[in-house]
Amino acid sequence: MKKITLFYLLSTFIFASCQTVIDIDIPSENPQLVLNSILVNGNRISAHLSKSRHILDESEFQDVAGAEIKLFENGTFLTNLHSSESGFYHADTTIKVKEGNFYRIEVSKEGFPSIDATCRVPQKPAKIFSASLDTVETNSDGYAEKRFTFDIEIDDEAGVENFYEVLIEEEGYNYVYDYNVDPPVVTDSSKFFRLLYLDSQDPSLEEYQNYGESITFNDGFFDGKKYHLKLTSSYYDDGFTGANQTPKTYTIILRNTSKSYY
Repeated sequence: MKKITLFYLLSTFIFASCQTVIDIDIPSENPQLVLNSILVNGNRISAHLSKSRHILDESEFQDVAGAEIKLFENGTFLTNLHSSESGFYHADTTIKVKEGNFYRIEVSKEGFPSIDATCRVPQKPAKIFSASLDTVETNSDGYAEKRFTFDIEIDDEAGVENFYEVLIEEEGYNYVYDYNVDPPVVTDSSKFFRLLYLDSQDPSLEEYQNYGESITFNDGFFDGKKYHLKLTSSYYDDGFTGANQTPKTYTIILRNTSKSYY
């Protein structure tokens, strides 16, 4: 009994002695302007302006209104973006993003250092040569799971460093069933859209960014070739068949993005 008590006390001492508290002095810096804008070919030009916060500050980011935002296209001044609400700024509805063009945004606001950003809109849209859908059984850590597998054949342009983003949209119906009859029958329905949560073990995607509902990657391993990109997603089976089956359609969205977006 004495040995057990001694071991317990010794263990307590060892684990307690492993705790170390380190105080890190993080200096406070003046807030900086933060601009977010995604340019899509053929769409209106919009941007959101906010200010940075301290790394330990858990409050909401604060929008910035009343700034001067100048937009340039291929080096020529195009227009000012007009402030609306909640830190959003917009160009006139007649001004649309054009593929292949360079855009520059300059932002100035009293009390803040000025900022600017530049990007080029990709000239050619991404091409999907073919696509297929299947389901497979997987077993990870003893847990069996059925998953969707998507095989997307991309026709990549040669000699150009391309950056892509892929999303897959599921469209279907939510059904209300009457379980008082056998088999259950549908009494009501509503249409839904959602983006699938994607993952990939594709060997070509050595460096890719996974944002859950989208994956961004480059063509470093298949420049100028037709390449089969393999993606997976969780599969949901509602258990109904025949007349009560819930049909779904899937739309694959492949975007040619800029390097800065990537």
